[in-house]
Amino acid sequence: MSKRIKNLVVEVISDKVQEAECVIHTSTRENLTDVLTSIRAIAGVTIVNLVGSSKRVSDERDASYLKIKFIPNVASSDAYVRNLVSYVRNLPSVFTFEIKKVENLKQKLARRRQQKDLMKIET
Repeated sequence: MSKRIKNLVVEVISDKVQEAECVIHTSTRENLTDVLTSIRAIAGVTIVNLVGSSKRVSDERDASYLKIKFIPNVASSDAYVRNLVSYVRNLPSVFTFEIKKVENLKQKLARRRQQKDLMKIET
């Protein structure tokens, strides 16, 4: 594959990558790593990161904050997010799963670069 074609493919894919900030409540009887592995197995999911550590909220539940990066494999991001939520909620050891925010990763990174540039100018 030529370098030009490769760059075009990378650009198209990077435009589609989304990042979801999520909260999940899981059973204390189940290993959280197994739940995260099940989420990683979902088509389109590229990265699942646990942010911080899980917190025990009761004898039966742990709450965890996740960041999930994905490339929607359906026509709309909204449809993909609905399917993602449905799939995760149906995992055996998941009590609740909620997506707090979804953002295009390329736009998020561009905004952070602009903020850093502004901070450099101000100092």
